[in-house]
Amino acid sequence: MPRRAERAFSLIELLVVMAIIALLLGILLPVLPHVRDAARRTACASNQRQIGLAIENYKNDYREQFPYARYMPDPWPSSFNGDNQDVEYIPTLPETLADGIERFSTVYKCPGDKVIFDVEYTDDDGVTRKGGSSYPYQTMLAGIRFDKSRFVEHFHFTEDITPVLTEFDGGEYVTKDGIEVFTDFFHSTRNILFADGHVGKFKGNFVNPGNPP
Repeated sequence: MPRRAERAFSLIELLVVMAIIALLLGILLPVLPHVRDAARRTACASNQRQIGLAIENYKNDYREQFPYARYMPDPWPSSFNGDNQDVEYIPTLPETLADGIERFSTVYKCPGDKVIFDVEYTDDDGVTRKGGSSYPYQTMLAGIRFDKSRFVEHFHFTEDITPVLTEFDGGEYVTKDGIEVFTDFFHSTRNILFADGHVGKFKGNFVNPGNPP
């Protein structure tokens, strides 16, 4: 019985396949960073929404007052520390919301953050701890109702354009002990948790973050 001839790729066919693969790689590779960035931003927005729900639950328990908390956990300095001399310690937002979200939950970590959440420091008892949050808290809302805040009384903001949480990214920061820490931007467009509970992109400036200039 005659042997059946085996089918093989010709050199031209092989070159055509390689050219198609190279073309597809040329199309897809520039897109991959944007895809990864979008995925991180989506996961980060999910984190902020969960924190937003915990804040709403807190407000329900405290006559619509926003959580009483400082700007960031140690080792970062906080403008809210020392404002009230009758209070020895002002809690962090993760501490204030601990009944709803575990203190060191990864909900407080932006997926793009490789530095801020995990930065270590030594506390007063000599114990090494982590910062535990990627998100600064807006202390102009701390411990008060929205309608009594400076955002309303001085800036005439509405809840849908008032930031509650942003992202501690894209710069060089100095800890309370003077240690310099550098971090890249977590992603190309910052997410913001607004006072009405929605998460959106930063679209303007501090004077009016809801309306571009």
